[in-house]
Amino acid sequence: MQFSCWIKTASDLPKDGISLDLEMFGAGGANLGRWHGEAKLIKAGGNTQWTKYRLFLGKPSNSGTLEIRVNIRFEKVSQGIAWLDDCYFGPVQVTDIQGRAVDVSAPGRSIPIADLPMTIQIEDYSQKYNLTTDGNGAFLKTNLPAGNYKLMAAYKTGYAPVALSFPVHTANYELVVEMEAG
Repeated sequence: MQFSCWIKTASDLPKDGISLDLEMFGAGGANLGRWHGEAKLIKAGGNTQWTKYRLFLGKPSNSGTLEIRVNIRFEKVSQGIAWLDDCYFGPVQVTDIQGRAVDVSAPGRSIPIADLPMTIQIEDYSQKYNLTTDGNGAFLKTNLPAGNYKLMAAYKTGYAPVALSFPVHTANYELVVEMEAG
């Protein structure tokens, strides 16, 4: 399951001092579980601009969830102001990211780069995925949550590092990582 929400804070809140609690309830008010976030999850410390937060949660113990309560907990202070907007709770949209890494140093040629280490990271979440291209320069990572991603690729020697940012909101996303000798 996924919970996402835009959050904005105001006042003299301590930095890294706000967390989210999600409570799930079923028929008759039966408690179906609680998720407690880390206090460092939400950026605070005075006024902040709207920031999107996304949490990936386990599946509720009962698919008949009728109510979700979102509690904002202020650490080390008794009061503060926080706004929530455009909240979503539901299944995680999954995608596959696949592609090739190629050397484009020679004009008009694309030579596959084998054994290239890469890191893919979703921008809204700290989870990182490490992968390496195969002998044909191909890579594949399956069952990733949809979102905005960063890809970092750096070969030990011979190529300049590459950093790409790209949105992934389709079931299958294809990408070509072009590197130049340098």
